[in-house]
Amino acid sequence: MKKLIMLAAVLTAITVLGAPAQAAGKTIKVAWQHQTHGYNCGPAATRIAISAYTSSLPAQEAIGKYEGTSSSTGTDRWHVQKGLAHYAPKAQWRVVSNANQGGYLTAREADIFHHNIENDIKANHPLAINIVVHPGGARPPGWSNPGQIIDHWVVINGFDPGARSVLVTDPASTGRGFNKDASYWVPLSTMDKLVRKTYIW
Repeated sequence: MKKLIMLAAVLTAITVLGAPAQAAGKTIKVAWQHQTHGYNCGPAATRIAISAYTSSLPAQEAIGKYEGTSSSTGTDRWHVQKGLAHYAPKAQWRVVSNANQGGYLTAREADIFHHNIENDIKANHPLAINIVVHPGGARPPGWSNPGQIIDHWVVINGFDPGARSVLVTDPASTGRGFNKDASYWVPLSTMDKLVRKTYIW
């Protein structure tokens, strides 16, 4: 995916995360790590997702090498899937591509997306999500309005059916212009507007 331009600081702090204190619903504990480069959201999200299955976590650089991540193109969906399947082989990782690439989910696609989230979280299986944030458009809570399009990988590791929201663990968090918390809740109505290309469940 495209380079995450706005990332200003490189941090490598690792935190084991469940849900914020106010959260309800089902959550999965994962190990968060800040992405080591602006273009490294794919390997960082892979690392977060596989931490639900193993505590023996590879370095982002090793994941990036395996996934073919580059500073010019980031990591595409098929290579993120390849990394997830390699490092967490006991889980099943399926790519869903939107019918309208770059556009919003259709009503049916959104229903399937919500169903996949709920079932996966119940099964303790996080999802790798590609979000696309446009200037002036929908964006995750705590994000500044970007000056250009941001194409980014995050992980969904929680679902609250009552509040109709998902818990997102974001490798860009704590960086300038992003949420200060490693994990935060996002309304499904907002997430539907951010998933413009693909997700892996």
